[in-house]
Amino acid sequence: MRRHDIDTIRSSALMLLIIYHASCSFMRWGNSIGFITNKEFLNIYAPMGFMNIWRIPILFVVSGMAFRFAYERRTIKELLKDRFVRIIIPYVFGIFTFGSIPIGIYTYYTEGKFIWFPNPSHLWFLNNIWVYSLATIIVLKIFSYFSIEIPNILARLLHYRLGICAFVLPFVIEAHIFRYNIYSLYVFSLHGWILGLICFATGYIWICNRKLFFASVNNNAFIFLSIATIMYANRLQNEWVTANTLTSIESFCWIVGIFGIAAKYLNKDSNWLKYVKEAVFPVYIFHLPIQQAVAYFLFPLPIDAIYKLLLLIIVISLVSILFFELLKRIALVRPLIGLKPMKNKSPSLQTQV
Repeated sequence: MRRHDIDTIRSSALMLLIIYHASCSFMRWGNSIGFITNKEFLNIYAPMGFMNIWRIPILFVVSGMAFRFAYERRTIKELLKDRFVRIIIPYVFGIFTFGSIPIGIYTYYTEGKFIWFPNPSHLWFLNNIWVYSLATIIVLKIFSYFSIEIPNILARLLHYRLGICAFVLPFVIEAHIFRYNIYSLYVFSLHGWILGLICFATGYIWICNRKLFFASVNNNAFIFLSIATIMYANRLQNEWVTANTLTSIESFCWIVGIFGIAAKYLNKDSNWLKYVKEAVFPVYIFHLPIQQAVAYFLFPLPIDAIYKLLLLIIVISLVSILFFELLKRIALVRPLIGLKPMKNKSPSLQTQV
């Protein structure tokens, strides 16, 4: 049975990334990551700091879960083909288009010349997911020769009331070993690669015993959200200066708590969810070049920064959805933007094929 709560979390995480990227254009460090930045900054450190430590990790957890679901109903060959089509094709295409165009717009805005070069930009995490998928297939193949079922063995921890707490240990160990000055520095860093792999593997293992996992997060959501809230308040009070090991625990608690709330209230289908779960990935692919283009014309205008941010988010969303509606109807373009091949509704044509 399909888990609609996981679809909701995946869609929400990608939508939050779009809002997060728009907000980056109003931060002092926006220029340092190639975002056209408004001259008037906004004091939005509290919500940005709140999202920063779990927005990418939860996406990797969901990816690991999705991989497990796909692994159960496909052969290895079918799984590799599906992952290649859904991940690598839009990733490679994006390197030369939607990932590189934002840089060109930024350099034209700041230097007066459009500089283009291949770059994954906001699509960087697709390569991680592809590598994690390949690594998982290889490890599972090795395990099969020795009749080892380590993922299923680890999943048995969920039999215990708070057995899910054991899964925080890899997060803490990774944070202690690498000790990055900025915990949320995931992009192209060894910390990001290892943490992403831990999240991916954790999501995979949780789905190995999904019944116990969803019962556990459902029952303990309040506990984990309470711990996460207290730890977030402590970070806020200390102006974001805290040990990475503590940040990793907070991140884990937010992730478990979010899954708990989703399992309790969001595991239901709807027409809205059907539309969003198909649209959100292409919309995410489109959003950054659109953001840079809109910012190019919007930011010089004499408008308060908060209204610029709201306008930026609205225009990015509407234009990205418009692109999705136009391009999803073109069969050849669909794989390039992460969509499944167009279904042929004609029975006669299906028979001929």
